This record gives sequence, structure tokens and C-alpha cells, in this order.
Amino acid sequence: MVHRLTKLCVLTVLAGLAACSRPETLQGDARSAFMEQFRNGETELTCVVSCSGQWGYNRRVTRAQHDAGDWAMLAITTAQIGYDGQLAWYYLGRAAEGMGAYEAASRYYKRAKFHGHPCDQVLNVCDGFALEPLIDERLAGLVPEPVEQAEIATE
Repeated sequence: MVHRLTKLCVLTVLAGLAACSRPETLQGDARSAFMEQFRNGETELTCVVSCSGQWGYNRRVTRAQHDAGDWAMLAITTAQIGYDGQLAWYYLGRAAEGMGAYEAASRYYKRAKFHGHPCDQVLNVCDGFALEPLIDERLAGLVPEPVEQAEIATE
């Protein structure tokens, strides 16, 4: 019985470590397709439990990308992990805003704002951000998409 329990513990740890890796960097057409989808506000984060270890493992990476203003890599890393968490949605919003995709940023920020499980509950995993007021501040400061000259001429 003890031997089986030890095996189970070892397998659980190994499975957890396998999940704790950095996502692969997108290249070429896959990167272009992702960036188009992302800038259109169509990126979805749907994972909760199975990727939580990978999200936790990569939080320093995503924070560093955020702080460096590496918006494309922040979007890619966050989306590839796919963790449906308040901080992850904030990161997508910030990346979209940093890349000038303001409508997408608004969508992602709103997903963070109204997320059912804020990151500052029992364990604070907001990486030092006070997300509620920060999200409100970012939403209020979004610059509207530029209006095309052709649209102005037809009005």
C-alpha cells in the first residue's frame, strides 16, 4: 500500500512538472493568424484547473513581459497558457492597448473586471497589481479607434 501511494505521489509530481513549462513561441503564419484574432478581440481563455500550474509557473514571465512593454509576447504567452483568470484577462487587455487595438483592449479589460473569481481572494495572485481600480483606470483612458477619412466624408 505504501509503495502504491509513493508511486502515485511521484506520478502526480511529474505530471505537475510537465504542466509547468513555458509555452512555445508562435512563428510565421500561426503567429500572424493569432495576432489578427487577438487584435480583433477574439482570444478566449477557457482553462481553469489543468493549466493553473503552468500559469503559476509563468507568472514571473508574464509580469516581466508586461513591465518591459513586450505586448506581443505577453499576449502570446497568456493566450497559449489559456488560464481563465482575472490577471490573465488584464494582461490581454494591457497587451491589446499597448498594440493600439483599443476595442479589443476594452473587451479584455471588461472580462477581467467582471471575472467571477478575482485574483485577490484567499491567496493574492495579482502580482502586486490592485486590479479593480487599475482596470477602471485603463478603461477610462482608452483612446478611441481612429475614424477613417472615408467615414468622415460620408457623414
